[in-house]
Amino acid sequence: MLAGVIELLGADKGNIQLLNPERGVLTIAVQHGFDQDFLDFFREVSAKDDSACGRALRLQRPIVVEDVDADELFARYRSTARAAHFRSVVSTR
Repeated sequence: MLAGVIELLGADKGNIQLLNPERGVLTIAVQHGFDQDFLDFFREVSAKDDSACGRALRLQRPIVVEDVDADELFARYRSTARAAHFRSVVSTR
């Protein structure tokens, strides 16, 4: 599934997170193209987080961040995005 979505979007990397309902957090279940620092940083994401996946979880709708440098809510995550070499994010629920 992940490979198909990466191909569909023309992306270089991606991940699938699963919800841990007891703890209310998303955890990365499968990924392609990310280094360990990225995986450690986003190991758990909650609905309180303003990352794309945190917002998707909180708002219960897809979130598209076209440019992480222009998205004010993404400010906390910009250095991680730069280190992982991505500028945009799509997160669905």
